[in-house]
Amino acid sequence: MALQTFVQEYYLQQNPDVLQAVLQGVFTSAEQHYTLYGEAEGRQPNPYFEPTGYYTQNPDVLAAVQAGAFSSALEHFEMYGATEGRQPGADTFNEATYLADNPDVQAAVDAGTFTSGYQHFVLYGANEGRASGGSESPSTGETFTLTAGVDNLVGTAGDDTFIGDSASISPADTIDGRAGTDRADLFLSDDETLNATGVEQFFIQSTGDDTFNAASVEGAEEFWSNRSSDTLTVSNIQNNATLGLLDTDETFNAEFRAGVIGDDGTLNIATDSSDATVNIDAGTGNTFTTLAVAAVNGSSVIEIDGGVASYTSIETSGEGSVSLSDDTVEFDSVTSVDLQAAGGSYVDLEDNALDVTVTAGAGDDAIEFGAGEFNTDDSVDLGEGDNTLVLGDADLSTNAIVTAVNAASGVSTLASTATTDVVANVGELDDVSTIAAGLGGSVTGSAATGGNAPVVAADAAAAVTINGIASSGDSVNVTNDLTGGQATAGTGGGDDAGNAAAGLELNMGTDGANDSVSISITGNSSTIEGGQGVAAGGGDTAGEAGVGIDAREFETVNISADEDLTVARGAANGGTAATEDTLVGANATVNITGDSDVDLGTVASAAADASNRNLTINAEELTGDLTVTTGDGNDTIVGGDGDDDIAAGAGVNTLTGGAGRDEFNIDATDNSTVADHSTITDFQAGRGGDTIDGGAAAYDDLTASQRTTVSEADTLDDAVVEALGFTDNTNWTAFEYDGKTYALFDGDDNATFDQGTDIIVELSGVAVADVTVDNFV
Repeated sequence: MALQTFVQEYYLQQNPDVLQAVLQGVFTSAEQHYTLYGEAEGRQPNPYFEPTGYYTQNPDVLAAVQAGAFSSALEHFEMYGATEGRQPGADTFNEATYLADNPDVQAAVDAGTFTSGYQHFVLYGANEGRASGGSESPSTGETFTLTAGVDNLVGTAGDDTFIGDSASISPADTIDGRAGTDRADLFLSDDETLNATGVEQFFIQSTGDDTFNAASVEGAEEFWSNRSSDTLTVSNIQNNATLGLLDTDETFNAEFRAGVIGDDGTLNIATDSSDATVNIDAGTGNTFTTLAVAAVNGSSVIEIDGGVASYTSIETSGEGSVSLSDDTVEFDSVTSVDLQAAGGSYVDLEDNALDVTVTAGAGDDAIEFGAGEFNTDDSVDLGEGDNTLVLGDADLSTNAIVTAVNAASGVSTLASTATTDVVANVGELDDVSTIAAGLGGSVTGSAATGGNAPVVAADAAAAVTINGIASSGDSVNVTNDLTGGQATAGTGGGDDAGNAAAGLELNMGTDGANDSVSISITGNSSTIEGGQGVAAGGGDTAGEAGVGIDAREFETVNISADEDLTVARGAANGGTAATEDTLVGANATVNITGDSDVDLGTVASAAADASNRNLTINAEELTGDLTVTTGDGNDTIVGGDGDDDIAAGAGVNTLTGGAGRDEFNIDATDNSTVADHSTITDFQAGRGGDTIDGGAAAYDDLTASQRTTVSEADTLDDAVVEALGFTDNTNWTAFEYDGKTYALFDGDDNATFDQGTDIIVELSGVAVADVTVDNFV
């Protein structure tokens, strides 16, 4: 049924995006939008009802609406809430007080003319000037819509809204907003201008590289690019108005009139969930020396353009977060950065060569300096938060950088934008526990030096090398591809090749009993790859290829994947091949979390003793897809929620796929015997279930009598022999023995189990009758 107290004029005034949608036919009415979306978005249907507050105060109503008993919180309030004495989400109306103060309304309610005093108040009483009985009185105004003719609009004492588009805006139109905080919502498809006084806010949407000429606009306090889909230019701005960005990724050109700013102005920018360039033409006689950015909501990225290095200070504020950079020279004169009032800020001073004072607060903040520019003459206090100091230097382990970083406060992450040979020693840094690499793009290690007497061969450099990692676990944050330096051949007889390096090399500080390190993948999908090997060439030895990740000193490796990760060894390229992609420590555990796909390639332990090469791969908290192969230990692999690809190594392994449709790669190289075989703990049999990739896709489904014969064998060895006798060459089958189900592959068509040719794997909890040909690929 229709809502009795929904005020269409108010709703469209407060929500110009809904007005546009109704005009375009997306919704049949404002009330339809409110019922379908608006209430859930917290939009008010009239000035005196706040749905979010009503739900908070009345969880029983929320449950009833979710169950379909009411179309909305407003419908409940109209039917029951007002007469039950519930408040409309805020103290803007009191039913009992209103009826007591207005006996004529009480009589009309008793007669059934109105369902409640609230209905009368919203529809009539407020306009009649009657008191609501509540303690809060919202300021209301009216909505005015420009027409194709010449308009002369005069606002009220309330907060008015003026709406127009390129079909209705003309230079002859005049708007006088009068009192209140008034707003103009302009939807441009062409260049426009109008005359306006007393209108404080202009929300302008550009759809075709449009210009709004503000030469005849007086008293405007804010100009917003409002969800623009193309460049917006506001020219001839008459005063130091705030520039706003609302949910737009398009350039905002702001051109100020000569002399309206002075020689020491503050450029105020407000932003909400935008990624845009703000291009400033300050105008003759105007200079902005302070940039003040308010991150109103959400996360924004803003580039400041204008070609003038006039700013000496930067300030940020607001509950949102913002990343600030300049186009060329705009931040070159900045000496003061104040981030204390913002929810989180990133300021890029890459080209600034001055001494800078940086002060931040409780948010997660970051400041960036160019290569060679950060030293003890800079004063950096990043406050509480999880804060990052970003440098353009590749070698973060120099004495000068270590000293300067330790002199700074609040730095928990030290990052590099360098793209070659990033090196850090986290053990020398007092407060830093995370090193971040790849912020400037993909990182590549320098190539090796081949032997050329008297020059001795030197191995390549890793793309990123982190030394001095604490036994309790420091971390590295990877934001781009890492590729180890490639091998280089020797040039003469007896001259060795220089070996390739890892993409990421992690080294302990002081060795402990159970050393750990964490790797996080953020920002971009990343491939961590070893450098290529090389053939012997003119020398005596070939160059070895590098592994992707070398964490051989660590017993625990934690990987968090917000973005996809692929780890790969370098190509042999005629040289000595690497045998693993990810190298870890003795009896190591690799924990994998996150919502992206992770491909670790072959994970193996560097332990010399085979008894110390038993790995645990735990991806139980990974929601993306896992791809992993293990080495020759007795390994435990647990997949996550994705469609995992798990390959057992040569040991006796325990495999758990988790949710998703998983593929278990098991072939004759797993070296299983009848007694010592791998187990899949949660195999999902049948069509649409998990699969085993190994041997062949053919499957022999034993008859009932054959299954009986196998199950009645004296020993498991005998059962295997019986099953092999019923199975064709290079086919799989499945049988049950002693309450357990096994998948068996006959690799050589004889009646004995041959290690290295035949395969057996236990399928825990699976009924043999459920196994089908669909489970083998």
